Amino acid sequence: MRYRLIAFCLGLLITAVIGLAYWVGLFDSTERIVYDRLFRYSPASARAPDCRQITHVDIDDASLAEVGRWPWPRRRLAELIDELSGLGASAVVLDVIMPEPQSPRPVDDDYLRHPDFVRPQARIGSADAMIRDDDELARAIGGRTPVCLSIYFQVTADEKPDGGPLDERMVRERIAALLSDDPNATAVQAAQAIQPSAAVEAGPVQDQIFNTFRRMRSMLPVRTRFSLAAGAEDGLKLIHAVQAVPPIPPLADAAAGEGYVTFEPDGDGTVRRIPLLMRYQDRVYPQLALLLACRTLGVKLDDIRVQDGGTIVLPGTGGQPTVRIPVDAQGRMLINWRDRNDRWEETFPHLAAHYFLGIARNRRLIAEKEDKLHLAVNLAYGEDSKEAAAYREAFNFLRDPPPELKQLPAEMQKQQLADAQAEVDELERKARADLRVLHDALRAMAPDKLAPDQRERLDILEGMAEPLFEPDKTRAEIAALGQAIEAARARARPLIAGRICFIGSTATGAADFVPTPTVGRCPGVAIHSNILNTILVGRFIRTVPRWLNLLVILGCGALASAISSLVGPRLTTLLVLLTGVALTAANLLVVFSRLSSWMVLASPLAALFLVWGSVAVYRQLTEERRRRFITHALSSYTSPSVAQRVADRPDLLALGGEQREISCFFSDIKGFTPISEALQADRTVALLNRYLDRMTDALLRSEATINKFLGDGIFAFFGAPDTQPDHARRAVLAALACRDALGGLCTELVADGLPSLAMRIGIATGSAVVGNCGSARKFDYTAIGDTVNLASRLEGGNKHFGTSIMVNRAAADAVGGEFLFRPLGRILVVGKQEPVEVLELLDRRASAPEAAVAMAERFAAALEHYRGRRFAEAADAFAAILADRPDDGPARAYLDMTRAAAQTAPGPWWSDVVELTHK
Repeated sequence: MRYRLIAFCLGLLITAVIGLAYWVGLFDSTERIVYDRLFRYSPASARAPDCRQITHVDIDDASLAEVGRWPWPRRRLAELIDELSGLGASAVVLDVIMPEPQSPRPVDDDYLRHPDFVRPQARIGSADAMIRDDDELARAIGGRTPVCLSIYFQVTADEKPDGGPLDERMVRERIAALLSDDPNATAVQAAQAIQPSAAVEAGPVQDQIFNTFRRMRSMLPVRTRFSLAAGAEDGLKLIHAVQAVPPIPPLADAAAGEGYVTFEPDGDGTVRRIPLLMRYQDRVYPQLALLLACRTLGVKLDDIRVQDGGTIVLPGTGGQPTVRIPVDAQGRMLINWRDRNDRWEETFPHLAAHYFLGIARNRRLIAEKEDKLHLAVNLAYGEDSKEAAAYREAFNFLRDPPPELKQLPAEMQKQQLADAQAEVDELERKARADLRVLHDALRAMAPDKLAPDQRERLDILEGMAEPLFEPDKTRAEIAALGQAIEAARARARPLIAGRICFIGSTATGAADFVPTPTVGRCPGVAIHSNILNTILVGRFIRTVPRWLNLLVILGCGALASAISSLVGPRLTTLLVLLTGVALTAANLLVVFSRLSSWMVLASPLAALFLVWGSVAVYRQLTEERRRRFITHALSSYTSPSVAQRVADRPDLLALGGEQREISCFFSDIKGFTPISEALQADRTVALLNRYLDRMTDALLRSEATINKFLGDGIFAFFGAPDTQPDHARRAVLAALACRDALGGLCTELVADGLPSLAMRIGIATGSAVVGNCGSARKFDYTAIGDTVNLASRLEGGNKHFGTSIMVNRAAADAVGGEFLFRPLGRILVVGKQEPVEVLELLDRRASAPEAAVAMAERFAAALEHYRGRRFAEAADAFAAILADRPDDGPARAYLDMTRAAAQTAPGPWWSDVVELTHK
């Protein structure tokens, strides 16, 4: 008892140490790893449901291969936004940082990837026209569909604002004062405000001023429209950013929202939580997904509140419920990931960006082909002619009818449109006719006779021959492109209309990949969509209070201390393992999956198993030492299993036994006496040891209790001392295993020049007395009774039938149909007054040859003839079996008995019982 009290106190001490280690954070990294496993192995029902408002438009590998390497001309992004807007997207999110302006580029550069486009030669004079991508993108961002942009905040101490020749604080203060007075001020004005008496020339000073101005000017709309006043985060210790990287001013001015996309991974580099608010200078800024959630829910940024230092509240408006987001002290929210096991692309619908840019490309091709059709009038009459002016007026009337046209009656509208179409067709017809005459005339002239302007005109006509002289073919191409556009839009519309579309990079070579609890490499844009989905569906993961986690740890340690100090080692191991499994299952399936809460698991399991292991070691070194001494002492004169049982239960040292259902196994080597006489004593012992070694292995695999070796015989039983409900099956399997082991041994014996062996086995299932038998000083754990005697007689009964394995009916019935038996009838063994029904064990039914199954059925039928006194039929049946299997012992024995019975014509006293006269 003293040992157990000390063991209990030792367990409590270890529990206290583990609780302290958790409290100071030593288990944090391990708990994070376990948290990741909870996500990976939790059931699908535990995932945050899909809000069905999110679609990804991926800048993926296929899009880069189709459009070109990144960065793309921003006009491509503008086209992408236009297409998504046209399909009814509720909002577009650009997860692309654009802190630098993109230089203007020639018109031709925009179409280098589309060789089927030929710029009209009539526009040679405008070949130096430039495309201003930033203006195109700003126009698209400011369109009818809200577009939100991304800001990057640098938060680490070594990421400081760019320095320069001037004092950075002075530069920022003067630019801030300038922008406060005039938000539309320019960088030049900023330079003049900083150095009013000197011209700012290109160099480090200008770079410093212009870069600082661009950042501050870009932050102006963010600061005024998409930030909160300092103090809104009351109760939280927000992360402070040291530098902001916003989009350039034209894009920032046009955006419907701007939020930061900075990740704050844990110490192991994995993103599990995200700060929803971050402080920069004297303002508080929302994370991009929080900004989108507010827009979607109709919540103004100024209405965001923080309660109790651990909840960000989005007040409900317009019938929407209030959303309460649990966060930690730094305003970080645990993300409820929808993806599982590295399948981020299956979280929300994903469409490739090049799909929509292909639609935009087809629109450009249509416009160019229409331009080529309309070029005939300009070529024939000149762009400044009255015909060209009349053509443009009629064409524009058709393309974009004036509002006043809709005020007229339908018939008048139809007539005016028809007149305009007739005018367009007539002017095109006349122009093409004139151009055909000119073309034919120029071609008829000798090349060396053509003036330079005539040659240039002929080249233009040759290059535009198809749209000029075969307009129907060009119109058919335009119609086909239009149909392709509508088909592509129809396929994409169900995944775009009414949804928030995230545009971001998912290309394999992109740097914007981070590990998450569920994905080894997750694109950053997918993290933002998971954050937004978590907020919109309101399925948040809450962190269990630290004090409650500590109580769980202490409770597990105390429980392990009690179990380990009071219960035996085997039961203690089972109980501790079951407790660990139950704790893990409850944490995974209830706390995490159903309650959406993160409770520690690694530290309670550590308390459970460390306490168990430590107490177990202590008990092994103290009270278990005494137990081992008893076991070792008893093992010198009894079997190890009995010695262990006596050590566990000293009351078994008393003589006595118990009645139990068991299966007894007796085996013997056939003809071993003449074999031993032919061999020398040492060779006989060596042969016998090899045989007994193989048989012992086979028996122990079935967990037999080997009671004793009787020379070349073996007595074992199943079902005691340990209870074995399937003891009969174990005995039958052991018999087959011994037979197979003997076959392999005989092969080795013959190879070694020794005689081959054959064995006989008897198995009987029934009641017997098992327990300690002997004197007070010397006893053994054994089995006694009729079942034991019967098994011994069945082993000897194999001699009469020429069989190797004989079992009683109780054993055969206990194993069911798994094994193949052959009935041998009823026998009366020596010393018994009642006959017993016996069978020969042939094989496992599943592996038995078909011939063996058929033979067993034929033998059973023949035996029924014999038992029914149909001796002629029985003799024929047994003879037929012998014809196929001349060495079949049971058939030979019964054929002899059948013929003898037929000759004596037995009377009513005849019995089918076979009486054995020898043991």
